[in-house]
Amino acid sequence: MKEMEGLIARLVSEKTTGIGGSDIGDVLNLEPWGCRRRLYYEKTGFTPDYYDAENPLLERGLALEAVALEMYERKTGRPIGLSVPGLPVLSPTRLYRSAEDSRLLVHLDAVVYREPRKKGRPKKRKGVETFAGVLELKTVGAPMFFKIKRDGIPDAYIMQIQHAMAVTGLSWGSFGILWPDGWRMITFDVEAKPDLQEAAKVESLKFLDEVQSGRIPDRLPATDKRCQRCPFRSSCQGALLLEATKGQYEHREDDQLSALMQRYWEYKGLFDEAEDLYEGVKNEIKGTLGDAIGVEIPGSRVYFKPVVSNRIDVAKLRQKYPEAAKECEAPSISRPLKVYAI
Repeated sequence: MKEMEGLIARLVSEKTTGIGGSDIGDVLNLEPWGCRRRLYYEKTGFTPDYYDAENPLLERGLALEAVALEMYERKTGRPIGLSVPGLPVLSPTRLYRSAEDSRLLVHLDAVVYREPRKKGRPKKRKGVETFAGVLELKTVGAPMFFKIKRDGIPDAYIMQIQHAMAVTGLSWGSFGILWPDGWRMITFDVEAKPDLQEAAKVESLKFLDEVQSGRIPDRLPATDKRCQRCPFRSSCQGALLLEATKGQYEHREDDQLSALMQRYWEYKGLFDEAEDLYEGVKNEIKGTLGDAIGVEIPGSRVYFKPVVSNRIDVAKLRQKYPEAAKECEAPSISRPLKVYAI
C-alpha cells in the first residue's frame, strides 16, 4: 500500500513540472472530463474546496497495469518493453521529456513492437526505433467500454497518445482498453498526426505561459456536468452562488447522509453514462429498422409501429375556455428529490 502511495505521489509531483499526456484533455477543454481552468488550479497548487484523499481511478489503473499489459500482449501477440530505445528514462514512473521543450512530458505505460524486435541495426527516426510504438492502457467501467465500442476512442485519449508520440518521437501508438469486470479488452492502433501534435503543443505552451503570468483561463458554464463534482467548484464559480442560498437549507453534520450522497453522485454518474448508451443504441435500432413495423430476430422481437393518440392541449383549453379549465383544476402535491453540487 505504501509503495502504491509513493508511486502516486511521484506521478503527481512530476506532473506539476510540465504538461503530461493526461493534461491534454484539460488544456483543450475536451469533454467529458477536461477543464483548462481546473488544471490551472492544480498546477498552481490552489487549495481545493473539497478534498478527496483517495484517487481510486489512478490507483486502479496502476494496480491493474501488469494485468492489462499481459492481456494486451496475449491478445495481440506483440512484444512489449518498458523503455523507449534510444531515449533515457528519467524516473521510475517512465517519465520522458521532449527534446524540443522539457516542459512537455509523458509517463509511458509501455512501448509496444508491431513485430519481434529486429537484430542488428534498426531503422531510426529522431534517434528512436521506428518499429517501436507508444502503448496507452486504460482501465474503464462498463459504460465507457461500451461507449468506446459504439463511438470510438474519446478525443481526450486520442490527443493524449498523440502528445506521447510527439514527446518520444515515436511514429505510431496503440490502445489497450480494459474492462476488468467483463474481462474484455479493445485494442486499437493510431498513427502520428503532426497537425494534432502541433495543436496540442501550441495550446500546452500557451497554457504554461498563462500559469506563469497568473492569467486564469475562462470558466466553464456553471451548468456544465464537469463542474458538479469538481474539487474547485466553489472557488471557480463564485462563493456568491453559495451565499445566495444561505438560510434556505438546514445544515447537518450527518455521516450516514454524507455516505449516501457519495453513493448518489457515484451512481448518478453511472446512470447518466448508461442512459446515454441506452438512448444511443435505441436510436441506432430505429435507424436500422427504417419503415419496418415489426421485426423478429433470434432472441428478440422488435415492435416499431406508429401510435396515434389524442391529448388535451391544456394551454389552448385555458385560452378558449378559461372558466371551465379553472373549474377542472385540482391541486397536485408532490415532493421531488432535487440534489445540487455545491
